[in-house]
Amino acid sequence: MKASKGGTVASAPARSGNVQIAEMEDAPMSTERIDDAVYVMYVIKALEASKLPSMDVGGGVDPFAVFKLGEREVYRTGIKLKDHNPQWNETFRCLVYNNEKNYNLTIEVWDWDKVSTNDFIGSCVLEVAQLQDSQKSKKDVWLPINNNKNKHRGDIHLTVTVETFESVERQFWQGITDHFDTDNDHEIHQDEFNALLEAIGSPLSQEEMETLFNAIDKNKSGSICFDELYNRVKGCASNVDADPITRNLLPADPNFIWVVMSHINPEVETVGETVLQDSRWRKEVRMPSQKREVGTSRIMVHDRATGQLVEERIPNYIKVAMRIMYTGKTGGLASGKMHALLQNLTDKQGKKYNDPKSIKDIAPFIKFHHINEEECLDSTDTYRTFNEFFFRKLKTSARKIDGSSDDKVVVSPADCRLSVFTSLERAHELWIKGKNFSIENILQDKELADYFDGGSIAVCRLAPQDYHRFHVPVDGTCTKRKAVNGTYMTVNPIAVNQTIVDVYGENKREVCTFTTKEFGKVGYVCVGATMVGSIRITCEVGKKVKKGAEFGYFAFGGSTILLLFKKGDVEWDNDLLVNSEKCLETLVKKGAEFGYFAFGGSTILLLFKKGDVEWDNDLLVNSEKCLETLVKKGAEF
Repeated sequence: MKASKGGTVASAPARSGNVQIAEMEDAPMSTERIDDAVYVMYVIKALEASKLPSMDVGGGVDPFAVFKLGEREVYRTGIKLKDHNPQWNETFRCLVYNNEKNYNLTIEVWDWDKVSTNDFIGSCVLEVAQLQDSQKSKKDVWLPINNNKNKHRGDIHLTVTVETFESVERQFWQGITDHFDTDNDHEIHQDEFNALLEAIGSPLSQEEMETLFNAIDKNKSGSICFDELYNRVKGCASNVDADPITRNLLPADPNFIWVVMSHINPEVETVGETVLQDSRWRKEVRMPSQKREVGTSRIMVHDRATGQLVEERIPNYIKVAMRIMYTGKTGGLASGKMHALLQNLTDKQGKKYNDPKSIKDIAPFIKFHHINEEECLDSTDTYRTFNEFFFRKLKTSARKIDGSSDDKVVVSPADCRLSVFTSLERAHELWIKGKNFSIENILQDKELADYFDGGSIAVCRLAPQDYHRFHVPVDGTCTKRKAVNGTYMTVNPIAVNQTIVDVYGENKREVCTFTTKEFGKVGYVCVGATMVGSIRITCEVGKKVKKGAEFGYFAFGGSTILLLFKKGDVEWDNDLLVNSEKCLETLVKKGAEFGYFAFGGSTILLLFKKGDVEWDNDLLVNSEKCLETLVKKGAEF
């Protein structure tokens, strides 16, 4: 288990061996390919710690270390009993995906307790700049361990090396070559080469094997050296069909070589043994999860602008609402008493923040959430109540509207923490866990629910610190508005991820639709939450609006906007899909592009005058083979 905010982790058994593999939580895979490529691999050796404090009554300490990339636990060391200066000397490998390349590495040190929960000793951070610097050479560092009060609690010693794909790919093919070099002469002879092809299930005939062997044997020595084989296959991981060797050996996953090399223990197994004798490597590689453990009150989000993982600060009133919802003292989530309490909390807070006396709360709120006052249209001293500040307007220059002249671009309707899913079913499986969740329940309109059946959904969650006016994501005309009464449960992920309640189907909400040129109908559901006194729509039904135009605002509290698109109409940006598959929200600003009109099962023909264009060679090669090539929007070809 991961460490909780309360300062305990479950007992961690010691592990044998000095070379360990990084452990990853697996997120359920979609049937479609979500392309989150590996960026680099960290090879980390946890060497030792020194001068750790006494944690037991008898003056001892039983330390172990937990390594996290962002929120993802990647490794934990064995436990050293009664040792203030433990020597671990354990090596592990950690894959870093593209969306994690700006994440820091956090090392937590814990005191193991056999009977009760473990005790937190302290932690330290190896910043991404230091990690990237170790790409040039091995980095050997001592890091100070501090507790939550910044008190020094010892030091930890580790080395870090960053492996690029070029070095990892070379190691992979060296391992395959060594496996079939049965006489250990560092050469592959014809019989050894035939054994390789037979082992990977190649359909080539004996004559074809000999022809291939001779083609690889560039110096005509009668044997293949490693460099000759490597020059043949390098770079084929991204196009395995390009060569008869890779076609049968590698699955169609560009991360395959990365994952194999991150799990190899060179002291007990070879690449050849792992790949050829273990069928798990022929299956699709699964992505690591940033999934939160049930019960923790910590919310981490991926900041799209910086690439960093940041902690969302949770106000006390949300913690109060969570206690009401989950402690059971009010009769549980389904009880009328719980709903009445949340209604009372919301009414009370709404009255408080509409009172002129509430202006005294503005400055502490700005300080607590680090709000940029320079973006506000009006100066702070002009607001007459806290609520006026809460649904403040921003300067036009504060937010850019992407694709303002392109009807096919979908932009974020708000400053929000965003999750996107290609289908409502996938959203239910990964994120909106309420057992009674259904689109008809949310919309309270069967005809409209049938229209969006099987469609895509974007969940745009506004935390209290966010700018709380919401805007139009695409050009269109507002054609419908319907208020649906409900309760005021918190919409933060801890609540939405619970199976026992359907937050979006039970909370107060406004169901709206837009008619658009490119997307047909677009659903726009404004969901209130704990302390949201009201949902104000400022756009009239029948009014034609441009993307980025204001649509309304929420009074105080957290809230959510659900955007619904017909099946096949929208293609979400890949970085958002990757994070959403990991149950990780992405922090985006109002007006930022995050989706595009999908052409579905259609074809576009591009015609050029003779001699005016030169196609990329890889596309020409594939087309000559009557083989289509999958490319992304905006890629040169």
